[in-house]
Amino acid sequence: MSDPRPHHHGPIEPKPLGPAVSTAPQGPAAISALLALPSLDKARVGPFILTKRLTPSVMGERWLALRYDGLTSHVVHRFRVWRDKLDRDKFMTVMERAATLNHPHILKIEHFGFDHRNRPYCATPYTGASTGVLSLESLLRQKSGAMAPEEAKRLAEHVLSAIAHAHALGCQHGPLGMNEVLVDPRGRVQIELYGVAAMLGHPENIDQEQRRREVVATLQMVYQVLTGLRAEEPLLPPTRVLPDLDPTWNDLFATGLSEPGFTSAAHALSALRACRTSGDGPWTFARLRLVTKRILMSGM
Repeated sequence: MSDPRPHHHGPIEPKPLGPAVSTAPQGPAAISALLALPSLDKARVGPFILTKRLTPSVMGERWLALRYDGLTSHVVHRFRVWRDKLDRDKFMTVMERAATLNHPHILKIEHFGFDHRNRPYCATPYTGASTGVLSLESLLRQKSGAMAPEEAKRLAEHVLSAIAHAHALGCQHGPLGMNEVLVDPRGRVQIELYGVAAMLGHPENIDQEQRRREVVATLQMVYQVLTGLRAEEPLLPPTRVLPDLDPTWNDLFATGLSEPGFTSAAHALSALRACRTSGDGPWTFARLRLVTKRILMSGM
């Protein structure tokens, strides 16, 4: 049986995000003065003060927040208002379960509850820098649409190990989007709010087909990160785009993106670890020519 535990080969390196800037007031006197401002009454959510609206997540608002009893920075996620007691109870049950997920590549849910307007929220660690949070989607744009094979492999290992951990505990997320994968200034990848939407919508136990779809979506994401192309027909073998790439990558996607695919995230992770990364950097002339051809064909 393959080992689903994460193997760390170093971080995925984002482009420099600029010097880190502290988001907390400096010292007890500063925080006391901040708390005394009347305008902050509406900005308080549980033990947090909302300080800056960030880009929204898949599930709702994201706010940079200060925890005033510890002078630490967090992200507060605010969801739609639920007034029905059954919905409130369901939210608390789901968040309690999601908060039990403890994995280095699943963003930890640190706090959850309802604010003074009966609006549900939860808090996670702040993974950003002075520019805000960085999603995989944004990082890929910074890198001109693709990453080096070494980076793509580390990304896949981090995400698949997180999924394997969650599946073993009976949780599932569903097809993962690049905007749900965050990258911190050190390059560590973490999945945001893993399983929350799925459990709120369909809290029953997951089945094999749901697991398979989640793994397939992850491999589609990795294929795009590696090749710069969407994983859609006609699917080019990665070595057609990166001629010096090890052929084991072709086998990974040929198996994982076809029926029946890998039986589990752990199975996919085991196959991924056999893939070598001795190829060139992400953009070669052959890749540029293929990408241009594909773009022209799609517009016809």
